Amino acid sequence: MEIEAKFTVPDLETFNQLVEVDELAGMRLGKARVKLVHDRYLDTVQGAFLLAGYACRLRTVGEARIVTLKSFAAASGALHQRQEVEVQLTPATPGSAGQHVDLWPASEATTLVRELSDGQPLGLLFELQQERHVRLATRRGSNSPVAEVSLDLVRFSDGATDQTFELEAELLPDGQVADLEPMIAELIERWAVLLEPTSKFERGLALCCPELISALAERKTDVRSPE
Repeated sequence: MEIEAKFTVPDLETFNQLVEVDELAGMRLGKARVKLVHDRYLDTVQGAFLLAGYACRLRTVGEARIVTLKSFAAASGALHQRQEVEVQLTPATPGSAGQHVDLWPASEATTLVRELSDGQPLGLLFELQQERHVRLATRRGSNSPVAEVSLDLVRFSDGATDQTFELEAELLPDGQVADLEPMIAELIERWAVLLEPTSKFERGLALCCPELISALAERKTDVRSPE
């Protein structure tokens, strides 16, 4: 289960300040690690994943490639809660991942992709590039991070959209929802960020594949965030 809060950061100046600030709502923030992320969202020609209520993402960071399936769910206030399964492709996995699902390592994610795609090849819906600044948030007096704060410079593949500034705060295994609540409050009150009710997948789909957005809306109506 993925639990995170999503925000739009108003401008580059605020973004840069959040990359450097030492604390957030009493949480220590570690030094930012920068990752260059290339995301490709995949589906069959028939939209098998979309119709089943999932987004399928192939993420490349350096030499690492990870396929993630995330369920659709409407946000509950600031929080997004979604079922998530993933598989890391090995260096030997052929580069055109959508054509070689049968060669992916055995995993829950691989099984689900095979079931939903029913042997059909996967094609590209859209892609996006991110410069991601990752910071770990830790309670005072503890050495175990409770959340991962990611500040993202995002550009979609539609070619017309300006770069956006975004922040995600995702719970780690040692964290609780109660750890996110003061962070959410301070981000809104002090930093003037805006709650982002939609995922990058939803926004990318609307920009690059607008003909599919009605199917997504129907699936989100059917699938609710868990309490």
